[in-house]
Amino acid sequence: MITLALCLANTGVNRMASLKDPQFPRPVAMSFCQWDSAGVFAEYRNYIRQEDRSMSASAEKFYGVGDRIARSRGIDERVALSCLTHNLRTAQHVVGFDLDFDLDVIRSALIRHGGKPEKLIRPQLTLTALAPICATIVGKQDDNGEAVTPSIAEACALIAPEAVPEHGNPHSHAHACRLLFEALCAVGMISDQEMAA
Repeated sequence: MITLALCLANTGVNRMASLKDPQFPRPVAMSFCQWDSAGVFAEYRNYIRQEDRSMSASAEKFYGVGDRIARSRGIDERVALSCLTHNLRTAQHVVGFDLDFDLDVIRSALIRHGGKPEKLIRPQLTLTALAPICATIVGKQDDNGEAVTPSIAEACALIAPEAVPEHGNPHSHAHACRLLFEALCAVGMISDQEMAA
């Protein structure tokens, strides 16, 4: 089974906007790695230019990447989408920490460029968002006792210490997702997916 671990940094979190809304968050960095039973065979990492949108201050702090870096080192969004599209065609399984949101950011970008998200993120793909699984293990709570989703670094520190991603380096997060996924498969937290690890 070919698995792809995806991680995005984006302009900010606005989960309530429609995917067709021009204000929907946009990617500013994309990283993924692809592997099968023989190991990792493809990697991608790049910053993405967003000339007409700025990152929110909270997004800059969270991802450790700012507009200056993304604009000076970034590539055109269409080029990044093309590379992801090519690699997703061969994948059977996609994993990511906040995968649902990351895929919505990709869907929105594809719509802006006239693409068809349903062809890329097809029903045959098995999707695994790691954050909800990790939340049950980490057991982090706010002051009111409500469950709080841990950061990827907090989840890795407890579940896969060798995978803790470097803050300010969004490109290390895809490999952290891969190692976290493999660790969760190894202890049976992700059922029937051991072949993908």
